[in-house]
This record gives sequence, structure tokens and C-alpha cells, in this order.
Amino acid sequence: MTPLYCILLAMAVRWMWLRRPRWRWVPAAVLLVFVALQATRTPIADSRAPRRTTYDPAVRFLRARFNANTFIMGSASLIFALGPDWKILDDFHLGYDSGKRAEVVVIDEHWVDGIEMLQTERPPVYAFIHQLLKTEYQEVYNQGGYRILTRPPHR
Repeated sequence: MTPLYCILLAMAVRWMWLRRPRWRWVPAAVLLVFVALQATRTPIADSRAPRRTTYDPAVRFLRARFNANTFIMGSASLIFALGPDWKILDDFHLGYDSGKRAEVVVIDEHWVDGIEMLQTERPPVYAFIHQLLKTEYQEVYNQGGYRILTRPPHR
């Protein structure tokens, strides 16, 4: 909607500027307020971003304890912070179909939703995931909607 409002505002300002020269201070003031609001909108939105308290700490935890050779199952969004050289597989079925087992599992809110949907859509997969997480993984991180679980080396 912002581009549309910008176009409409520009048309109104141009019309008033050309037709009402004595009132040019009005569109100038409106433009000043509009630009100020747009300029402050981005920093305000950025300061409210939950990424700093959710995603970033989880990524720092992963970087501090694991490396690019660690096989991680987690959301593909992790690639943005960890990089494409990290071995990340976005498979919230946790290898049900492929048989693959990750060293680390990162569960975020989106994965929780996907896993919960499996309870009604594919109950055997849902049961497999819960059994796997309960018996083969241990939670090492739980903060800001992110859970990180590791698989002990003896498995």
C-alpha cells in the first residue's frame, strides 16, 4: 500500500503546488512529515524484530558447538545464517522416509506446526518422530521458540 500512497501523495502535492502557489507551505509540510515517518519506520520495525532474541541466539549456539561438517536437520532458514557449506537438511519427518539420522536436530515454531499436523495426517510418522526424539536425542538448548537436540555419539 505504501507505493500507492506515495503516488497519490505526489499527485496531490503537484496539483496543489501548481494550482495554489500561496499554499505551497502545506504540501511541503505534508511531504516533510511523510518522509520523516518513512525514515523512522524501518529502524522501529527492525528494533521490534524478534530475530535478535530467537533466531540469532540459536544460530550462535550452533556455531559455538558444531561445525560445517555436522549433519543438522532443521529449517532451511538456518542456511541464511550458517551458510550453504553447512550440512543442513530440511526434513521435519526426521528421516522417516530416507532413514537418515542427524547429529543435531533444530526444531523451530514452523517445524512444531508441521509435526503437529502429522498427528492427524500421518499418525505413523508422528509416532516415529516422538519416539525418535524421546529415545535417541537429548535437548541441549531451549530458548525463544528454538529447541536444539543432539544425538549422543554412541548411537
